[in-house]
Amino acid sequence: MCTIHQPSSDTFNMFNKLLLLAEGQTAYLGPLEGALMNFEEHGYPCPNNYNPADHYINVLAIKPSEEEESKERVKTFTSAYAEKEKALELDKPPKLDERAVSLPDEIRRLNQYHREPVWRQFTTITWRSWLNTVRDPLVMLLNLAQAFFVGIMVGLVFLQVQNDPIAERVQNIVGAIFIILVENSFVAALTVAQIFPSYYPLFIREDDNRMYKRWIYIVSDTLANFPIQILFPFIYIVLTYFLVGFQTDADKFFIAACILILVVFAGQSVGYCISVASPNVPVAITLVTPIVIPFMLFAGLFLNSDSTPPYFIWMEKISWFKWAFDAYMINEWKDLKNLTVCPGPTGGVCPRGICFEHGIEVLNSYGTGTTSGDLGADFGIMIGLVVGYRVLAYFILLFRLWLRERKR
Repeated sequence: MCTIHQPSSDTFNMFNKLLLLAEGQTAYLGPLEGALMNFEEHGYPCPNNYNPADHYINVLAIKPSEEEESKERVKTFTSAYAEKEKALELDKPPKLDERAVSLPDEIRRLNQYHREPVWRQFTTITWRSWLNTVRDPLVMLLNLAQAFFVGIMVGLVFLQVQNDPIAERVQNIVGAIFIILVENSFVAALTVAQIFPSYYPLFIREDDNRMYKRWIYIVSDTLANFPIQILFPFIYIVLTYFLVGFQTDADKFFIAACILILVVFAGQSVGYCISVASPNVPVAITLVTPIVIPFMLFAGLFLNSDSTPPYFIWMEKISWFKWAFDAYMINEWKDLKNLTVCPGPTGGVCPRGICFEHGIEVLNSYGTGTTSGDLGADFGIMIGLVVGYRVLAYFILLFRLWLRERKR
């Protein structure tokens, strides 16, 4: 359906069907070309070289100087249309018992999903989601500015910590890793959590009309945001990585970038679960912190992974913070050797009484790099969590729609 104000004749002729309303009633509904004949039948032919849209408006408008005549003219059109609809209703076959047609009606309702091929539904919704993402340049610029500002700020706070004594170096590197993961996760979850509550009325209207399959909305929205989900975290890690002083090998950098991108995907997936479950934006924003923080506690910084209580191991396993922190620590520390000279038989004192001669000892002290065994396992689990949280969001949406159907 399209509403357009004072269309030109060229634009007007592009429409196939026309609905004319006057005084809150239907004056005409049908093919575009049929309107000219309809107005001629009522004694109001369209003049030559005249825009039909302007002609219809002039005929059906209530003019202050001739209000009674205008209303009478409008009544002629609306009454004629009502009589026509009544005649069509009488020509219809009698209705059967509703219980007798309930199953066929349900089949027809489900078949309405196939008005358009799945690929057409998919491409259309994906393109619309992409347009919604890039429609507001100011929001895009603010997100870009945030990636620049926060990335540089974190980089300056932890500037070149590889030059610090070993104890401070380990503490600062681990702290930088944790801040990078937490900041990007919260921003991703908060941003996505606010989207669906404002979009929900439109989604409901389209779902009631069976315009597309429900899973297509989830998948299309995910793919439409894919470029942005990669771009901003990549800009962030480019700024932060070299300022902090992580290992400068190219493979180490790109592994760190991939970890951060997966962290953003995971944060957005959890935000999506919150978004589809929330009735409005304030509720969604409120839920982000109490839901994300418990996952953050099991990253491995505050609580050593080896000390996780048995009754919370399940939460540790589904925490993307844990696997991202584990992967980042392996990427940074596993291959490092000769970090410092630890006290031997001849004596010597390590700074602050902490001694890490090799990177593997740092991993062991935090309980990381031992649960999954390698980077590949961490990446696989994070990808599984991203997909799993998106699937969970889909089922939350189905459950919410099911509750809505029951209340009808």
